[in-house]
Amino acid sequence: MQLKTQNRITIDKILLLILCFVAVCANIGVLAGFIPQLDLIIHFQVQYLVTLAILAVIFICRRKWVLLVGTCICVIAPMMKVLPWYSGDAVDAVPQVRILSSNIKATNINTQAIQNLIEQESKDIVVLLEAMKLHQNSLVAIETRYPYRYSHSLDTGSGFLLYSLFPISNIEQYLNNQFGMACLAVTVESPEGEFDLIAVHPPRPGLRHGSTLRDFALSEITELLSQRSKNAVVIGDLNTTMWSRGYELFVEKNRLHNLRQGRGVMPSWHLKMFGPLLAIPIDHCFVRGDVHGSSFELIPLDGSDHDAIVVGITEQ
Repeated sequence: MQLKTQNRITIDKILLLILCFVAVCANIGVLAGFIPQLDLIIHFQVQYLVTLAILAVIFICRRKWVLLVGTCICVIAPMMKVLPWYSGDAVDAVPQVRILSSNIKATNINTQAIQNLIEQESKDIVVLLEAMKLHQNSLVAIETRYPYRYSHSLDTGSGFLLYSLFPISNIEQYLNNQFGMACLAVTVESPEGEFDLIAVHPPRPGLRHGSTLRDFALSEITELLSQRSKNAVVIGDLNTTMWSRGYELFVEKNRLHNLRQGRGVMPSWHLKMFGPLLAIPIDHCFVRGDVHGSSFELIPLDGSDHDAIVVGITEQ
């Protein structure tokens, strides 16, 4: 009897430690402005929410009411971050323009999968991030379909490839000297009217600099956006989820609407060995001005750890 009691106490202590750890991880990201490295753990809000829900069930089964109350309090923060993405206006309509954006991964040699991704649906504009010369050479066959093309930094691992059915002009780039290209901006002259397309790929956060370099690149992209058309589509791999301070400032300053709103979290980055356990939403599409979103979907790409984004937009 005494041994069973000791085992129960040990299990309760372990569960309490897990509860405290998850609660701290879910909230400590608010200090990323002071300690940029803390940004690395703020992006797993869905995982924290699921873990806390499992703990709540365990505490109910074990009749640990005090721990259950603590869990219910701790679950409020991640719930307030996750659930709003499943509400709001998500209008699905026939798009006037379809755009594909994909971080194809610089080391991806499965060029046939990339070509199949582009050809499997009718896209008017294709943006490939982390593109290399190898990828451009393998996509010669699609150039007859897309008469307007642009490439940059294909030898850096941070290159951009742009293919368009419509004329493009007013081309600008933001170059990060340390990490290569971070932004490509063009004006698209579609039959429904002109709009600016801004493809973005700021540096990813890391242990050394935390979110500092990424947030600096986002601020530079914000400066570029301030000089572009109010009718714009911003698309690409932001290397941040919707729960970081850098993301919030970027969206607020540029008056952007995320096409995920009302459709759910929709994780786009994942590690194959972990499946959905560590999947997070870091690839985004935003609109502003008279440009509106009509669809948003993710398509897996062999050889890349990112799903491709396919969006539909309309202009009013």
